[in-house]
Amino acid sequence: MSTPEKLRFELATPLSANAMEAQCRARGVRMGWQRRAVARSVAKMRRPFGFDDVFEEARRIAPAISRGTIYLSLRRFRAAGLLRHV
Repeated sequence: MSTPEKLRFELATPLSANAMEAQCRARGVRMGWQRRAVARSVAKMRRPFGFDDVFEEARRIAPAISRGTIYLSLRRFRAAGLLRHV
């Protein structure tokens, strides 16, 4: 199985930060402040991105966010159909 650092993702459809949050809620993904920071980070990505790209951007938004939170959020977004592996 790949480590989080080696996985590459892309948005299933391009979304703004607000639209990303709305889609998460519509698909049953709970949105706390940490997951909101990850969603906003993902929405800024315009090319295939990896875990480390999201980690750097999320840390700009929420400096206290953990790697585990980001990893689990990306898994949740993928399960909800918002992200796909590249």
